Amino acid sequence: MPSYENVWLVPIFELDRVVKWGVVSTGLQRVASIGLGVLTTLLLTNVMGVEQFGYYTYVIGIVTLVLIPAQIGIPQFVLRETIRSIEAKNDVATASVIRWGYVVVTIAACIAIAGLIVFSHVAMAPGMAHLVLLALPLVVLTSWNEVRASVLRAYGWVTRSQLPENIVKPMALLFAVAAMALLAGTDSIAAEEAILANVFGVTLALFVGFWLFRKVHAGGKFVAVYHHKAWMLATTALGLTTALRAVSLNLGVVLLGSFGMIEETGLFKVASLVASQVGVAMQVANIVIAKDVGAALERGDKRHAERLLQTSSLLTTLASAGLVLFLLIFGRWLLDLAFPPAFQVVYWPMIILAIGQLVANFTGSVSLLLNLARLEWVAMRALLYSTIVNVIANLALIPLYGVMGAAIASLLTVIVWTSVMNLQLRRLLEMQVSFLAAVTGMFVRRRNGNL
Repeated sequence: MPSYENVWLVPIFELDRVVKWGVVSTGLQRVASIGLGVLTTLLLTNVMGVEQFGYYTYVIGIVTLVLIPAQIGIPQFVLRETIRSIEAKNDVATASVIRWGYVVVTIAACIAIAGLIVFSHVAMAPGMAHLVLLALPLVVLTSWNEVRASVLRAYGWVTRSQLPENIVKPMALLFAVAAMALLAGTDSIAAEEAILANVFGVTLALFVGFWLFRKVHAGGKFVAVYHHKAWMLATTALGLTTALRAVSLNLGVVLLGSFGMIEETGLFKVASLVASQVGVAMQVANIVIAKDVGAALERGDKRHAERLLQTSSLLTTLASAGLVLFLLIFGRWLLDLAFPPAFQVVYWPMIILAIGQLVANFTGSVSLLLNLARLEWVAMRALLYSTIVNVIANLALIPLYGVMGAAIASLLTVIVWTSVMNLQLRRLLEMQVSFLAAVTGMFVRRRNGNL
């Protein structure tokens, strides 16, 4: 392992070949996924109409929230603990963690589905309840896919771990929607058909993912060793963290629908879809560097982990800033080109959401670091504070400003969340991984002649 004591960050040309290839291939995969997702959204908005697209968006938002108790932090836990057991060359521990993860996530998904069925029949209109029932398979299928992706990433199969979700699923969804549109002719596609297309795409991704999983993890007979109490405690914290994060991401959609603003639900979805691309660089970086950061922490090499994360923060922030600038200049043209006229009003909500993504990139991969350092409860508390702010802001702003209010609430949430986590990171680990820390370190070392 090379020493980075006298450099301000890990030089790109000295990064491990696997890491560099992972960044490039995962980035290309992600770009392809975004393209397929945008094409699908464009197709849906043009063949469904605003109202049906709003119903579809609302149901998918509900299912996304239900995925949180269904997964209860298992994918993040499996990633972390599998990395650790692989580093220790403990095959029994590796297989035990994976098996435990699949069993627990299946039980949790079934419980979550039962709760959703009850909720849909008690609190929803019959037409909406029918849509929710059609989407129920997504809960179990998506949970299994997430666990499998975590296992592949832990083994170093970064690119292949994302293939089912980034390529197979969106491509299947796009083809299914296109086929339905051709069969419908001049008629619009209903929300039911779009939901079923989603189920088809996730199912196909499951089969491809399982094939990849069997190639990297052959299994076999062994006596499993489970640490139920410790593992459940860790997954509880991770699950709560993921739950609060999902609430923050989807609360705007859900509350817009709950206030009867069904059309604005679809508008906010489009604004979120476009703005979320600003955060893609950090998502790709986190996927690629998680194994290396986790391994460095297990070796006690905090210095290398910090420099690697600072490199990530610097590069992802610059990329994100460029995307925000692009949206500021060309956003109206992009909306005019890609979406029907009814979606032109989302320009400023889109810009506000994009700035929120930029803020998250600026502060660095703090959440990833806290998880890998087994400080998941710290991340959970930070998200709890920000979620409280999110709920209050959404309830106050949505009735007054609709989509714009939901976007402002989202930005406030990101600012509170990232600020609290960075303060805790400095206090507990004495590490700084933000863009500002990377730039400051660069100038300090340049002045000292160590760059």
